[in-house]
Amino acid sequence: MPSEVAKYQRISLFKGLFFRCIAVVAVCTFIGVMSLQFFAMTDKKNAIQSVSLERAQQVTQLLAMQLGTALNKKDHDAISDTLGGAISVAGPDTIWASVFDRSGKIVSETGSIGFDQTAAADLANAALRDEQPLVNEAQTLAAATISVVQGGPVIGAIVTAWTPEHHAAGHAAQQNKSLMFGLGILMVVMLGAGYFLLRTLARPLDDISRAMTAIADDKFETDIQHMHRNDEIGVMAVQLEKITTKLELAQEELRQAAFKRTAFVWSPAPLMFVDERFLVKTVNPACSALIVDLMPELVTLWPSIKPAEMAGLDLGDIIGLAPVIAHISEGTGAADPLGGMVEQMLSVDDKRLLLRFSPALDDSGKRFGCVIQWNDVTEMQRNAAMVGAINDRLI
Repeated sequence: MPSEVAKYQRISLFKGLFFRCIAVVAVCTFIGVMSLQFFAMTDKKNAIQSVSLERAQQVTQLLAMQLGTALNKKDHDAISDTLGGAISVAGPDTIWASVFDRSGKIVSETGSIGFDQTAAADLANAALRDEQPLVNEAQTLAAATISVVQGGPVIGAIVTAWTPEHHAAGHAAQQNKSLMFGLGILMVVMLGAGYFLLRTLARPLDDISRAMTAIADDKFETDIQHMHRNDEIGVMAVQLEKITTKLELAQEELRQAAFKRTAFVWSPAPLMFVDERFLVKTVNPACSALIVDLMPELVTLWPSIKPAEMAGLDLGDIIGLAPVIAHISEGTGAADPLGGMVEQMLSVDDKRLLLRFSPALDDSGKRFGCVIQWNDVTEMQRNAAMVGAINDRLI
């Protein structure tokens, strides 16, 4: 476990997941609203243009019917009065009106400044030539032929100029109000969404992050919140709880292993640890000293022996140990009268060694190595022989 105390690192507001979620939702919503607004304004503009054109054609044809008698009599006052009345009734949509005689000459006109008279004259001449109502390409001018009676000879033409800007401006103002209202609702929704994300995402993640920091500092008793939630946050909390339990067990195992290693290293008994393949993993100082004392005679029994480099040596290379290794490899030695411990005697020159094998098992009962105690029993056997000889003499 780390020796340094873990420190909790607070994420900057603008780098955190909470801000990013809110920003993405806000940008996507804003783009969606503006796109809908744009398409709605485009459709409304086209609709206004179409309605304005239709109204221009109807009013122009109505004026043509009203001006037939006055134009035939060349009553300029009546023509001016009719045009002025029509302009005032039509409202701000009509910006100009001109009356032309059969030759295309202007008889009377009225309206605001800025009207393109050349375009009006061209459209009037075209209507007189074709003897039918016309509109220009920009759909801002409407022309109609004038007759005394309907279906009679054409005696002139009238051209009116129209603009949809007035209605468009009114609609734009209404659209702006709707947009502001929509943006206000968006702000309220974003505040609500932000509060919701803060309560359900940002704060729980912060709690789990704090718990992880404490666990990294070996505080396994830390209370992990939000495990009751049936979502990703709850899954994270439950998994963190499982990891904490495993880390706590692993730390306890490390402590026990440290105690065992200390006992292994400082034990006065010569001990050797081998893995499941009987390759030497480590020897304690007492065992190392015994092996040095047995040199160089031990080479005749264990040709690959290197006292300075014991790790990795194959215990199977020792002459006479093959049956014992095969016996332990077939099982665990649990059937032996010594409770799983297997003993083997070896002779090194005039010395007698007793090797005691104790299989090391994991929780599932699988052997992962052996602890081997090396005992020099030469003196003990000599003493036993002397005691036996004395007993025989006495008997």
